[in-house]
Amino acid sequence: MLRQLPLILLALVVVEIWLLVVIGGHIGGLATFGILVVGAIGGGWIARREGRRAMAAWQQATMTGQVPGPQLATSAMIVIAGVLLALPGVISDVAGLLLLLPPVRHMLSSRFSVAFAERVRAQGLGAMRRVVADDRPAPAGGVIDVDPADVRERDP
Repeated sequence: MLRQLPLILLALVVVEIWLLVVIGGHIGGLATFGILVVGAIGGGWIARREGRRAMAAWQQATMTGQVPGPQLATSAMIVIAGVLLALPGVISDVAGLLLLLPPVRHMLSSRFSVAFAERVRAQGLGAMRRVVADDRPAPAGGVIDVDPADVRERDP
């Protein structure tokens, strides 16, 4: 599937351009351009607003040690919707508008939030990584007290 991704993206761009030409032929070039501009401005605004909310939720969860599963998943989907709306094209706009609908987000969130929460639990919340000295495994939920002179950096 990954090997075919560039080909799929190219086909998507070709279909998007074709649809824009067809729509432009029916409603006119100026109206089509206006729709693209409104979509780009609205999508950028949505992505920026919801991106700030997502970052705030992530920071709050990081500080409290919780996994920000459902609310972060919802915010992420709205950010993706905004980006899709900002991209010029009919298919991306339809996908972005669908992601703005709460039932669609709920359906996708229920599928992906569990997997996301498990991945965050397994990898940590970024700033909450455990420091391990002398290649010893960190105790589960414990604290390792080391002298700063004993800590060294190593390549991953």
